[in-house]
Amino acid sequence: MTRLLTGWLALSALWLCLSGSRARAQEPALPDKALSSGLAVGTGVGSENVLFGGHALYYLQTQKPRWRVALHAGAGTWAPVASPARDAWGVRGGAILAYGKRHRLVLGLSAGTIDWSMFTLHSTSFITRPLWGAGLAVGWEWMTRRGFYMRATLGPTFYVFPQQPLRDRRAELSFEGNLLSLGYKLW
Repeated sequence: MTRLLTGWLALSALWLCLSGSRARAQEPALPDKALSSGLAVGTGVGSENVLFGGHALYYLQTQKPRWRVALHAGAGTWAPVASPARDAWGVRGGAILAYGKRHRLVLGLSAGTIDWSMFTLHSTSFITRPLWGAGLAVGWEWMTRRGFYMRATLGPTFYVFPQQPLRDRRAELSFEGNLLSLGYKLW
């Protein structure tokens, strides 16, 4: 009798385990946003956001699952460190090439507002005009299956000082970085 009861319990447990796994297999799986094309929005501190601001990206998934391209546009301000801040807004746009599935090596090319020209009078700084330029950046990005991402980059920037006459203009090479961008891929 004990053997019969033990065998029946073992078969019941096996049946419950197998039927539970079938039920889990039939549940609809959430799409992996990290491996698809789609729109993402985020915020951060650094060059991609024109210091403090937000950005939008559109990820384009290639035929190879490890490669993707993202087009981005950002806008932001230098307000926390500028005085007066009313003229310290800028825009930035570009493209990012990424390699990897979740942890990605990124290479970005962007152009837009790099810095602001400042004029100081009696210890008061005034922003006179934005400085435009282009930059190249290398960094790291991580994206979850659900679409949350974080990214950090660093690279050289080239910009021109426009307030000088054309023949006397000087260009400058500098470094810029995207200290941290946080965001969410909508689809």
